[in-house]
Amino acid sequence: MTITIHLLRVSLDGLCVYLRLV
Repeated sequence: MTITIHLLRVSLDGLCVYLRLV
């Protein structure tokens, strides 16, 4: 469960950075 939440957070952070670059 913890791993899933961690991956989700990393994905959200990556998405925010991606949207910022675009």
